[in-house]
Formats: sequence, C-alpha cells, structure tokens
Amino acid sequence: MTDVKDVGKEFKISLPREYAAYRADGGYLSTGSAITDTLDEPFKLYFLSEKKMDAPKLALSASKVGLGGELALDLSCLVQGGIYRLEIMRPDGRPDRLATKVLALDGKKKTEPVRFAFNAEAGTYTLKLTDVRTGLSSEEDVKVGSKRGWSLF
Repeated sequence: MTDVKDVGKEFKISLPREYAAYRADGGYLSTGSAITDTLDEPFKLYFLSEKKMDAPKLALSASKVGLGGELALDLSCLVQGGIYRLEIMRPDGRPDRLATKVLALDGKKKTEPVRFAFNAEAGTYTLKLTDVRTGLSSEEDVKVGSKRGWSLF
C-alpha cells in the first residue's frame, strides 16, 4: 500500500531493454529502458511495445446516415486481441453514454454496427476510437440527416 506522504513523488521503473512505454488508456510516455512517472493514483498499468504505436484506424462504411440508420466500423484494420473503446459525441458535444462500446477483438467479427436512433438529434456526430492499451485515439465526423433510415438529408 502506498503511503499518503508519497503521493506526488516521482518514481522510476527499470526495464530489461528499450521499449516504447504507454500508460494504459493514458497515452505515450517515452521510449527507453526505464519508465519515469508520478505517484498520483492507487495503481498504474503500462503497455510496452518494441516500436512506437500508431493511433487505431477508424474506418467507417459511410460518413452520412439518416436517423434510425446504421454504419459499419471495419474491425479488420485493428489489432486482433486488442481492446478498443468507441465513443459517440452528440452534435452539442456531449457524449452519448448509452452508445459507448468496448470492443474486445477476437477475430470472429469483421465489422461492428454503429446505430443512430430514430429519435436522435440530426447533425454532426464525432466518433472516437481509443486503443485502451495505449490511450491513442482517432476521430471521425458523421453527418446524421433528419430523414429516417437510409434516406439522407
């Protein structure tokens, strides 16, 4: 257990060789044979890679959809065995908490449906795909038209 007086102190973890280090769901830290970080949480989880990682590719079947419509997220361009979070931000910038998905890729599915409700607000939605291992993310905008189903705008 961490002593309260240690909170805010810097610590160093030595590694057996050079790695690109990421804080899980937190982003890139550094490349080297050690991790230096600050003690500010009860626990920290790190991801080590032999090379610097790229943000996940957010590949959608379309950039426009009608209310009640559906897009497909291409999973084939993502790392199998990876864990990803898909978040949808409404036109007013607020997150659509009910639409957030966590995807654990096992290679069985090639696509993931992204649905928009019939009673959703028309406008531009932002989809954000985050690699939970690294915290790296990509965003794409989707225009959701006021017409129902496949009929757009």
